[in-house]
Amino acid sequence: MKTRPQKIRDIYKELKSSLGEAFTSHEILRLAATIVKNAEQPKIDHSHREHVGRKLFYQADLTEAMKDGGWNILREECGALINAYDDDCDSHLVLTSQEFKVSHSYAELVG
Repeated sequence: MKTRPQKIRDIYKELKSSLGEAFTSHEILRLAATIVKNAEQPKIDHSHREHVGRKLFYQADLTEAMKDGGWNILREECGALINAYDDDCDSHLVLTSQEFKVSHSYAELVG
């Protein structure tokens, strides 16, 4: 097994021949040392990670957040405004997206 200096020397030679005069010898030596240092760091095994559940609403990507037409965003924003101003808002009038779809479908049937 090669020692750390031998590894750095081998990587230095390869980088020097590949990069030519684009970088100074000192820069290439520092790069070689960094490569060896990073390669020697212990690898983290992510195969046993615990399930952390779904992302928080504000962390979802735009496609996920808008999949219901934006109603979840509206509900979240209304909830945030209600909490921010803490006044007597008609929070009982805020519908979930499913409640809205049902009431909208009923309104179309009634005409």
